[in-house]
Amino acid sequence: PPNDAGAPSSTCMPGPRVVFAPSFAVGVGDVFHKVRGGHISARSTLVVTGRDVELHDLDLDGTLIVRAVPGARVKIKGLKVRNRGWNIEPLKGGGSRAPEELRVRGYQLVKYEQRVL
Repeated sequence: PPNDAGAPSSTCMPGPRVVFAPSFAVGVGDVFHKVRGGHISARSTLVVTGRDVELHDLDLDGTLIVRAVPGARVKIKGLKVRNRGWNIEPLKGGGSRAPEELRVRGYQLVKYEQRVL
């Protein structure tokens, strides 16, 4: 729907942002097999890439990126991550100077801090 200025507006649903690359999981069954227990806060971002990655009892409040090269086996157990993470923020100054792809969205992803494994 349009905003008060008549321009299109977009809304982001709150909640964690989780990205599983196809190399990690191609279906829900893969995710259930590789991710067990844990907690991800509503403001968190999790990105996982790699075939042989398992997450057990991850406690995430912020941003975690897990990248496993082909052939590597990664098993993360009981990891606690706390950082500023990434945040979805409105465009500054109404976004008139922002690139077109950001103006279409109406927001930007600001990457403050992350942990990379």
